[in-house]
Amino acid sequence: MTRNTDGTFVLDFTFTQDGNTNKNVETGTWWIQDGKFYEAHSESGMTDIYTYDVLDNNHIKFKAVHNSMDMNTESYEFIDTRKSAGK
Repeated sequence: MTRNTDGTFVLDFTFTQDGNTNKNVETGTWWIQDGKFYEAHSESGMTDIYTYDVLDNNHIKFKAVHNSMDMNTESYEFIDTRKSAGK
């Protein structure tokens, strides 16, 4: 995911479902409000909401409060790692 300073994002991901692997790109907007991170997806019109914890200058831990995709799990969390520009 690339999060831009203007509040837009591009999410490039690959997933496997029922033995089929698919690549997808989504765009949207992001913002922080009331201590939560919001991610509004343009393609689906859905908004994901996360709590977050800044672990250090290069890592943020996100935990889903509301996720628009069925993740087949009760709790979904992940750590984002900053990637240097140009890499």
